[in-house]
Amino acid sequence: MTGTIKADTGYIGGTSGFTITSGKMYSSTHSAYNTAVAGVYIGTDYISLGSGGVTYFKSDGTGKIGPWTLTATSLYKGNATLGTSGNSNIYLGDNGLSLSNKFVYKTSDGSLSLNVSSLSISGTSVPTTTSMNTAIANA
Repeated sequence: MTGTIKADTGYIGGTSGFTITSGKMYSSTHSAYNTAVAGVYIGTDYISLGSGGVTYFKSDGTGKIGPWTLTATSLYKGNATLGTSGNSNIYLGDNGLSLSNKFVYKTSDGSLSLNVSSLSISGTSVPTTTSMNTAIANA
């Protein structure tokens, strides 16, 4: 088949397949990105999968993938602020990377903050406290 297919309204796969209306195509009764029924929605405003807007992308490139939020400058789960405390807060953005407030790297000044009760470092060449103190004293 070659040529152009044009449909302002109608169905693909019959009435139980995809519905076509002005500016969108959707399965079942998933007629908007956040409809509380399982299905697929493809429109000029959003593309979404699943029930209730669990996974969607807006026409500006932002969206959600389950509990993760995508913005123009970051991808995060939980809070949208770098270094926010809370076990479920994970942030990756233009201004840094953080896992709760326990591991925070800021791109503005290159600083790395570790807020942990214990730290274990291993490898083939791990500096001892004495060698690190000597290196700092001689700097």
